[in-house]
Amino acid sequence: MRNRLLTILSIFILSLSILSCATSNLDFQRDARDTFVKIKQNVAITVCNPADPKECLTKTSRSTGSGAVVMRTDEGSYVLTAGHVCSFEKEMQLASEFAGSKILVQMRSVNFSLGEYVSDIISMDHTIDTCLLFARNLYTTKVAKIAPYSRSLEEGERVYNVAAPVGIFYKDVVPLLEGFFMGNRDTRAYYSVPAMGGSSGSPIFNKHNEIVGMIHSVNVYFPVVSVSPPLKELRAFIVNGIRKNERLRLGEKKDRVVEPFWKGLGLSDMSENSL
Repeated sequence: MRNRLLTILSIFILSLSILSCATSNLDFQRDARDTFVKIKQNVAITVCNPADPKECLTKTSRSTGSGAVVMRTDEGSYVLTAGHVCSFEKEMQLASEFAGSKILVQMRSVNFSLGEYVSDIISMDHTIDTCLLFARNLYTTKVAKIAPYSRSLEEGERVYNVAAPVGIFYKDVVPLLEGFFMGNRDTRAYYSVPAMGGSSGSPIFNKHNEIVGMIHSVNVYFPVVSVSPPLKELRAFIVNGIRKNERLRLGEKKDRVVEPFWKGLGLSDMSENSL
């Protein structure tokens, strides 16, 4: 009788554990879908014949990446992505070889309903390959929270990723992946999360549905190992970029911008975020 009771109790505890995990995964799926955006970049270079200005040739390059909404405002949303997703240095170099050439860069953020929103480049950091965009008139139901330093990952901790590898992203469909934190080395954090072209800029979440990383590259010989900036550097980039732009956008002093800014990012206290 006692053994039977123990068996029933064990099954009951196991069922609660499974239910808890399922609920957590469902929460992640809903939040990830709501905060995720696909990034589109179009760069058009127009070169005209100096002898005949009406004779022109336009070359257009297109690329895609991934991103996450990290803060909402009354005019739109801030989006985190990889630096090279925003970069157009190669096109600039090409345009500089032709006198009188013109270059037009268009960035757009595409939400889960396939709505496209013009996005402006706010800040970039090439050393950690990060970019912050402001998507005009983009209002998501959720905002991806940034993990506090106190929740730095332990090696072997499970993580989750939402991305658009090779452009896989349709209405109501986006890949959800998982893996493990492998550790930090210098200005790089390593994860066993599969990635391909198009995954760049995609957020990495912890079990609390908070951003702890952002994929910017992958091992080409073993594409299940992806690379991200460490949490400390990533947080500093997001915090400083939004804080600076909010001051410019609102034309107000720091004391009036800080309160909604910290709340929007889900950060715990001022001392922790004085970066």
